[in-house]
Amino acid sequence: MDLVFFSSTGNGITHVVLYIDNSSIIHSLKLDYSIKIDNISSSHYSSIYVTSKNIL
Repeated sequence: MDLVFFSSTGNGITHVVLYIDNSSIIHSLKLDYSIKIDNISSSHYSSIYVTSKNIL
């Protein structure tokens, strides 16, 4: 399992997601706590990516 870390502010990690496969990530949105699947290759995530770590 891979965790992917993002920073939308430039001051530390602000969001952590699980990498599923084929560039897909799963995460929860704080606004409504829904679960969402997105593409990590999108310009939004590419611009705020910090690092990733394999935990298994």
